[in-house]
Amino acid sequence: MDKAFELEIVSLSFKGTTYRVKNKSFPEGINVTDGITVPKTTGLPMEKSTPFFSPGRDIETSMTGSFQAENSFLAANSVKTALIQGNACPGDEIYSGFAVEGIASAKLPGRIEYHPASENCPAMIIDSSHTPGSVKKLTDTIDSLGFRGKKVIIYGSVEGKEYRKMCDTVVKNFGTIIVSRPGKFKKSNPEEVYNYMKGISPEGTCTLLETEPDKAFDKGVKLAGREGLLVVTGSFYMAGEIKKIIQGGFCGISAQ
Repeated sequence: MDKAFELEIVSLSFKGTTYRVKNKSFPEGINVTDGITVPKTTGLPMEKSTPFFSPGRDIETSMTGSFQAENSFLAANSVKTALIQGNACPGDEIYSGFAVEGIASAKLPGRIEYHPASENCPAMIIDSSHTPGSVKKLTDTIDSLGFRGKKVIIYGSVEGKEYRKMCDTVVKNFGTIIVSRPGKFKKSNPEEVYNYMKGISPEGTCTLLETEPDKAFDKGVKLAGREGLLVVTGSFYMAGEIKKIIQGGFCGISAQ
């Protein structure tokens, strides 16, 4: 299906993403104005869906990743569409100001949440990806950021998730992998995950099992080194376990 808009990534860094509307295509049977899609069956006049985020305008978000750009754009336009249909839109200029400010200040803890290197810890990304698609977006984003140092990952997933597909992506992108237990709130089987991960790891990959999150974190910090990057992913629970550790003061990181 054709998209109602396309976004061009202007800049991408650990501090956030800047994007702009590049161009648009118009699906058959849909009225589209700057990403606002209004089915003709609603009878909503086109003049009520006036331009928002005009092509060429740069939009900044503190969240990292091309997918975050698209998500924020869709969210802002979806809210505007709902306001229009409810005859509650305050007007393009006012709404646009609210939306741009909201997108710029929005944060999503645990989704490519970046922490710069500190005296005791390497740079870190805390991520709650728990599906094959979201893990792939995580690794694609890290590649896009151009990090060339040593990359170490702590991976832990709960039962019921497609861990094999996620592991397939992990082993293609990390040379050092630590499988751990994502807490005890939900059932998990880190030994099973480790055995699969170890079995598909390319030759030369360092694949380790450390079920206790605090020990996995300590090992990850040492293996990454001061110039490396430590990534945590696999589930909300794995991200939460590591965040509890780093917020305890070991890395000099405050809560987000």
